[in-house]
Amino acid sequence: MPLSTSTQTTTAVGIFMKNGSGGFLGDLEFYGENIGFRSGSQQYTRAYRPDSTFDSVPYPITLRNGGPYPDIVLDNLYVEESAAVVLDGTGTYTQGLLEPAPSKPASPLDGNGNYFTQSRPQYQTYSASQFILATAHGVSNNATRDQTDTINSLLSSNVSSPVFFPAGIYLVKGTVSVPLGSIIVGEGWSQIMATGSYFADESNPNVMVQVGSQGDEGIIQISDMLFTVQGPTVDAIVMKWNVHESTQAAVWDSHFRVGGAQ
Repeated sequence: MPLSTSTQTTTAVGIFMKNGSGGFLGDLEFYGENIGFRSGSQQYTRAYRPDSTFDSVPYPITLRNGGPYPDIVLDNLYVEESAAVVLDGTGTYTQGLLEPAPSKPASPLDGNGNYFTQSRPQYQTYSASQFILATAHGVSNNATRDQTDTINSLLSSNVSSPVFFPAGIYLVKGTVSVPLGSIIVGEGWSQIMATGSYFADESNPNVMVQVGSQGDEGIIQISDMLFTVQGPTVDAIVMKWNVHESTQAAVWDSHFRVGGAQ
């Protein structure tokens, strides 16, 4: 971020988190002034990652003036050349270590006692030709017809290869099955959208996206996807996740949305 000069004070804000329910920040580095992360209210409850850094930011985290204030836990955060780590809107601040340190359950920790985290894969080892382009294999992204069978065929035929879904709406009227070992990459929240009578009977719930089968253990990677519905879909289970990771089974930068949108 820009630095203040002798004649002008910067007003830069690195991240402006408006009101909403957030949960995790990681792999971040802030350098410069004025505010690194400005937080809204509601349920933004946790920001932790061993390698997040604030350097020369006077007030790295600034809260909304007058509250209500979120609960924030900072763990293994590196801060240098800052007046205070957390500043509320009244001009007061809290800093220092919690004594005793908060107790952490064992299940989310790595072997060193830190929270286990996994950065989103960047797929640098894959060439462009190794990506499977969904729309080049008969899958339509214009929301005009059912893509369930074509998506299922594509995924089952390309396990362990990154399958790229270009931006658009992939309409499905049945269950999309994501096999163990699948790699799915979207583009700015490519949408898989459920619709139709299969998802309209509240007494008979059906799954839109089923990730693996019960008891599976292995690798699943999904990023930049949006999972949503259209019309009367009262029985839609948007995603059923069955996979226990062997080394990595996760979703990054993806969103689940029900209730309508324009």
